Amino acid sequence: MGFTIENGELRQPVNEMNISGNHKDLWKQLAATGSDPYPYGSCRIPTLHFTGVQFSGL
Repeated sequence: MGFTIENGELRQPVNEMNISGNHKDLWKQLAATGSDPYPYGSCRIPTLHFTGVQFSGL
């Protein structure tokens, strides 16, 4: 699950999303990582902030 962010504020939740483009290039666009791993799943992944990446699935 993710959220759309506009002007630095959370706007709406996104349950399923697709990422377009090259997977290697995606990780080059990683701008920041949070210190907030999601504790309720099988993987503990923090918030990831990407710049210049096209997401779809709103």
